[in-house]
Amino acid sequence: MGAVNDNFADYVQQQIRQVDNAELLSFWKQKLESVSALQLAGVKTSGEALPIRRQLTLPDTHWHEIRAYCRQNKITPTIYFRTLYGILIQLICRADEDFMVLEFGAGRNKDHANTIGCYYQQWPFVFDIDLFSAESSVENLYESAKIFQKEAKEYKDFSVFRQLNMLPSEGAIFLFNVYNFVPQYFCLDTDVPVEPLPPDIADRINFVVDLRADGVLL
Repeated sequence: MGAVNDNFADYVQQQIRQVDNAELLSFWKQKLESVSALQLAGVKTSGEALPIRRQLTLPDTHWHEIRAYCRQNKITPTIYFRTLYGILIQLICRADEDFMVLEFGAGRNKDHANTIGCYYQQWPFVFDIDLFSAESSVENLYESAKIFQKEAKEYKDFSVFRQLNMLPSEGAIFLFNVYNFVPQYFCLDTDVPVEPLPPDIADRINFVVDLRADGVLL
């Protein structure tokens, strides 16, 4: 196993200064003020409900076609899959106002690549409902995603506590995550395989795109 940095305490102190600063809160207040809750009609849940998982492995030919399509449209696979997710959500929930999904990221920079600690971040991604009209196109959704990602890049130190206060308090919550982990790590002269497991979060719908060396698992 490579050398492990012990600079997580520095990261914590940095986050104390940056998280939920005034500029960040102003940015998210403006982005979220038009967001409405999503409703799943006819879906009933109870405290005894069990997690439901569905998995799909994309054939290599399909994955190659997706990558070629992304290059042609100058987008990343993340934008492609998140946009498809948004289209499905809008259709299933019949959304007629702006809506959002909660997105996750590693939260690490290269200085902390080998540091042991919890770095991952959660932030909203907002879909503009006007881009789902008959007059719009999927290319408009791609361009909007690029702009939103660029704008939100500096405002991801957004605490879950503040998000709970600013996001819709009712309705269905949709999560989006892209996995791109190393397939294994070397520890004590042994290669240890890495098998990521999506968390089971009550009353949440989670779409995970797992980018693996041998293909893509949805």
